[in-house]
This record gives sequence, structure tokens and C-alpha cells, in this order.
Amino acid sequence: MNRQAEHAVEKKRPTEQTGSRAWRDRPPVVQIHGLTKMIRGKAIVNRLDLEVRAGEIFGLLGPNGA
Repeated sequence: MNRQAEHAVEKKRPTEQTGSRAWRDRPPVVQIHGLTKMIRGKAIVNRLDLEVRAGEIFGLLGPNGA
């Protein structure tokens, strides 16, 4: 293995604690409280509360997968 390849596969040592508590201790980068979205008089989102922390990956899927 050449020097560049050795460098590329080097593992980084963890610098932060791991586990579910580590994520809860981080401050949220996105905060939504009580969001309601109406379309033609119908609530499609009703009082949504959401927090996303740095490093999390989050997505929303509707009934049709969009």
C-alpha cells in the first residue's frame, strides 16, 4: 500500500462521547414549536414540535412517500 492509500484509510479517533446521550447534550440547530400548516382549510401539519441537533440526519415522509 502506498503512503497516500495508508493515509486515506487511517481511522480517526473519536473525540466526542458516543451513545444516545451525546446527541441529547448537543444544542439544537433547528427548533420548531407548534407549527401548523393549513391547505384549503385542512390542517396537514398540526402543532408540530421538532428539534434537530448538529450531526443528526432527519427527514419527513408523507403518506405518498414525498
